[in-house]
Amino acid sequence: MRYGGEEFLIIVEKKSLMDISPLEKIRKEIEEYNWKENVEITVTIGAAKYDGKKSVTDTILLADKLLYKGKNSGKNVVVYEK
Repeated sequence: MRYGGEEFLIIVEKKSLMDISPLEKIRKEIEEYNWKENVEITVTIGAAKYDGKKSVTDTILLADKLLYKGKNSGKNVVVYEK
């Protein structure tokens, strides 16, 4: 789902967000892909787990906050709620 600007929202069913390996795999594949015209593309991912205690909106806002934390710390990272 397009969330806004350059941001996309992906919702996945996962028991534990502590396993960020699928997100890290996506990040790494984008970074290492051989893009046409030698373009370098990276992705920063903010990930938050919906636990049923916070609202969906609060969970999305947390993921957005984590995304910007990653962007401000050098980009091309996966940042998640620990």
